[in-house]
Amino acid sequence: MADAARAEDRTEDRSELKRAIAPKVLLLFVLGDILGTGVYALIGEVGGEVGGAIWTALLVALILAFFTAASYSELVTKYPKARAPPSTSTKPSRGRSSPSW
Repeated sequence: MADAARAEDRTEDRSELKRAIAPKVLLLFVLGDILGTGVYALIGEVGGEVGGAIWTALLVALILAFFTAASYSELVTKYPKARAPPSTSTKPSRGRSSPSW
């Protein structure tokens, strides 16, 4: 009888889920979902007002996103050991003046 209880306890331990996402990260995911849904709803409303001209705004956004991606890729090749974009602008370089943007 005691062996059956131990075996049942072992199977219960194995079936428990481990926490993989911290509460703060989960909050950020939910916030991103809410904001993303709002963006899609807003695009629908703007599309209803301007009709076919909405593609102009989306094309401008695509071009700006391309320039942003090109800037980040240039920074990555220039500073390969940098961990994030803010570290390239706040961390002074050795013997050279740091960029001021």
